[in-house]
Amino acid sequence: MPDPIYLPEGFLDICKAKELTGQQGVMIPHQNIRNLMLREDVIKAVQDGQFHIYTVKTIDEGIEVLTGIASGERQQDGTYPEGTVNYLVNMQLREFAEKLKDFGVSEG
Repeated sequence: MPDPIYLPEGFLDICKAKELTGQQGVMIPHQNIRNLMLREDVIKAVQDGQFHIYTVKTIDEGIEVLTGIASGERQQDGTYPEGTVNYLVNMQLREFAEKLKDFGVSEG
């Protein structure tokens, strides 16, 4: 049996010490939810909307939680929908590749 997960409690304590704003939370793999053991103050903070526990199944879900922007699914043509995180990453990687290609080209 896996060890219980205590991460939310420690982070909640840190947030309380700094300032609990209602925007803080933790992200855990969805498989760990059944092993999650929480103190009463964590449960209350979640119920009151002052702290959040996000369970994610994929990296893309985690990206969406962290950024608030859709990650974007790859389309049949290999591109991603404009405005998504994966679109922006893909465009940046293409720019890097072009610069690297241009760097290797010598004049003359």
